[in-house]
Amino acid sequence: KFIDIIWEQANSIVGVSRGSAAGWVLNYLLGIVQINPLKQPSEMPLWRFLSSERPDFADIDIDVSSYKRDIVFQKVSEYVDSIGGTIARVGTFKTEGAKSSIQTACRGLGIPSDIGLFLSSMIPVVRGATRSISNTYYGNADDGLEPITEFVNQVNKYEGLLETALGIEGLVSGRSSHACGVVQSLDILSSTSLMKTPNGETITQYDLGDCEQSGLIKFDFLCTKTEGMIQLGLELLVEHGHMEWQGTLRKTYDKYLHPDVLNVDDNEYYKVLNDGELLSAFQFDSMAGVKALKTIQPHSLLEVANANSLMRLMADDGEQPMEMYARYKANPNAWEQDMIDYGLNDKERAIMHRHLDKDFGVCSSQEGMMLMTMDEEIARFNVKESNVLRKSVAKKKPKLLQQSMELLYEKGLARGCRKVFLKYIWDVQIAMQRGYSFSILHTTGYSWILIQQLHLITHYPSIYWNTAVLQIESGAIEQDHDDDETDGREKTTNYEAIGGAIAMVQHQGVEVGYPDINKAINEFAPDEKNNVIRYGFKSINGMNNATSKLIIENRPFSSWAIFSPI
Repeated sequence: KFIDIIWEQANSIVGVSRGSAAGWVLNYLLGIVQINPLKQPSEMPLWRFLSSERPDFADIDIDVSSYKRDIVFQKVSEYVDSIGGTIARVGTFKTEGAKSSIQTACRGLGIPSDIGLFLSSMIPVVRGATRSISNTYYGNADDGLEPITEFVNQVNKYEGLLETALGIEGLVSGRSSHACGVVQSLDILSSTSLMKTPNGETITQYDLGDCEQSGLIKFDFLCTKTEGMIQLGLELLVEHGHMEWQGTLRKTYDKYLHPDVLNVDDNEYYKVLNDGELLSAFQFDSMAGVKALKTIQPHSLLEVANANSLMRLMADDGEQPMEMYARYKANPNAWEQDMIDYGLNDKERAIMHRHLDKDFGVCSSQEGMMLMTMDEEIARFNVKESNVLRKSVAKKKPKLLQQSMELLYEKGLARGCRKVFLKYIWDVQIAMQRGYSFSILHTTGYSWILIQQLHLITHYPSIYWNTAVLQIESGAIEQDHDDDETDGREKTTNYEAIGGAIAMVQHQGVEVGYPDINKAINEFAPDEKNNVIRYGFKSINGMNNATSKLIIENRPFSSWAIFSPI
């Protein structure tokens, strides 16, 4: 129902798929996701998320257009209200982290702020995760963490500092709302109390974990720039006659952009992608993404999905997973030779080929790792055991990782596997995922979104996609509302964002023309004839909607004398 409301009442497109919901054919048949899991190039395992050993709800994340955020929430709320229910955003709570706790403790104890900054700088940050004060000071044997000696010595110089900082760390110091999560119920107060954020938004008093424990189900409405670009690109193509309107947004989208109508084997897609011609390539617009494309040179949906995973993996030393993939892809015999050199016999190599041929000999996904350990000819892990392995690898839990390794050897040896074979599986294939591991269900959905972008730039004049990118990246599109819901105020123009977006598209070779008083509209607009993006009035310093409307209503102008009286 929510999906239908987003399409039909909020007039927003819904993303192809995100989350574990992509593994269910039923979700595809209902239109909740748009990809058929039975027709994807890799197994889309629903058992990975829902089984007797892991009875969790499927994770259904709904991507909507960035400029439809407000109206999507409004329309969904109206429906829930109409059936006597309540919808609220999930409450989030800011807690004091290790670094801020040290600095706050220093201020409270009268220790100079520069000392506080110095001490907090010694707390390690690994892959975005900040170590706790306790783990920095005492270490943590379970997680393989040693104390930071210099931190210990410096902290000990100030009486009471450690105890004060430990007392502050973890305290709730603010409240806000989840970026995209909402809960709804016909009797929400039986599950959680409600409160307001400082800006007046209704949120739950429980955090997400407690909301779910109380029986509420979270729905994620992710407002993404990429979906905004795709929708705006489609609307521009309809407006300029390159697509035929089918009566509704959903029908038009289904005819031109639904995954079922796209030829995923179109070589032009991958040529444009690898040549770097696609602006804002989904998941590949970072430096790591650009490097992944240059290294792997994907030419299929599965290769794009693998690139999505591999660019996130990092070996502790030696050849990186992405480089290994590219080497094996260029020379499949190299993988075979590497296994022979490692000491694997014919039967063991055949098992590896069965699992990893489609991935050029590199285990890049969580499911690939789980399926290997569940293989009857390897260790025959059950779902629970393979999921513990997944968690220990993805979340870098040394103690759990050690237990999983011992279990792999124990069960593998009991089933007749040679130690060298199990060592290859653990030290070569599983080791490359340590610290991060990605699901094929996620990467397949991500890759289809990229295919949609590539379709828009390869089958239609690219100026329309480039204009959509500039519009969204510059923030020039105002949030969509019902006419009676607005208060008449205009969105403040962010000239810094506009300048950055223009510089970004110009760097990619896209021409942005000067404002033309007789042709420009409020927003940036495509000029297909001259292959130029026409500058919009609203992006000019000092211009507002009223002035823009007045100019458009009174043009054309042939001289300043004619223009100046208005």
